[in-house]
Amino acid sequence: MSNTGYYQYNMRAVVHSGVGSIIRIPALMQGLGARRVLLISDAGLKQVGVVDRVAATFDNWQSGTMPVLAGTGSSPTRFMNIVRISLNRS
Repeated sequence: MSNTGYYQYNMRAVVHSGVGSIIRIPALMQGLGARRVLLISDAGLKQVGVVDRVAATFDNWQSGTMPVLAGTGSSPTRFMNIVRISLNRS
């Protein structure tokens, strides 16, 4: 940063869009070198089913080299149930 206060920030972003593109999420995460993926969302996306659909994509991969959702072992659905229970107790 210079003494004028000017700075530049660049963030690389890639957008994947299209019918059925959600099924590519585990493979995209694998391509980035991920072993465990942390899924962060809000109640609105959970209510409309987006969170469950994303979690299900990880359930569908059978390869031992594919990443899993953090805290799930090999069962994202189990993790989502644990989160649901925690939210209900709050």
